[in-house]
Amino acid sequence: MAGRRQRVELELQAVAFAELARRLQQVGPGQTLRLAGFLMPTRRGARSLKLNITEWIEEP
Repeated sequence: MAGRRQRVELELQAVAFAELARRLQQVGPGQTLRLAGFLMPTRRGARSLKLNITEWIEEP
C-alpha cells in the first residue's frame, strides 16, 4: 500500500493555552480541525501520547 492515501482516525489528549484553548472550547464533537503542534508522552515513560497544540490552521 505504499504511496496510497489512507484515512486514519484516532482519539488523543490535547493541550492548548491562551487563545487556542478558548477557541477549542467552542468546538463541538465530530468537528474537523486543522491543527499543528507536537506529540509527547502523557507522562515520563508512558506509551500514550498527547498533542501539544501550537497553531490553529485556518481553512481557505
